[in-house]
Amino acid sequence: MFCSSHLPRVLVLLAGFWFGPAASAADTPWPEWLAGEWRRETPAGSVNVERWFPPQGNMMLGVSHTVRAGQTTSFEYLRIEYRATAGMCLIALPSGQAETIFLLERADPAAGEWLFANPEHDFPQHISYRRIDGRSMVATISGPNPGGGERRVEFRFERVSN
Repeated sequence: MFCSSHLPRVLVLLAGFWFGPAASAADTPWPEWLAGEWRRETPAGSVNVERWFPPQGNMMLGVSHTVRAGQTTSFEYLRIEYRATAGMCLIALPSGQAETIFLLERADPAAGEWLFANPEHDFPQHISYRRIDGRSMVATISGPNPGGGERRVEFRFERVSN
């Protein structure tokens, strides 16, 4: 006899038949090209270094450090992580603030581009990493501008080491 308390389990089983097995960390493309040390200098004299470790287990770890005139002006801890409940996501902890989770919206491994989104966050709502070539990449943050329209900031990095 079918009971309504079994309905959730039945729906999960049927979803498995209709949609196939859920993606896993092994099925998800990682931005492995991002691993290594990246550097950018601004006209104002700031130096920003971003270091990414190769994927291990279910994540890639990264750290960003910006220095101007011998003083740290910002830092950020980063993770690109696979979660069984959400898939691939980017977790950012900027300058000691609370972490923000951005879900993978689009990955184009052939073009070397990964776009993460969190429409609930104030700014940024999108973070992308795009490989230009073997020696350079662009990180972009974007989202709504408080005065209206879209705000977009690009950071071009050059590879220091693998």
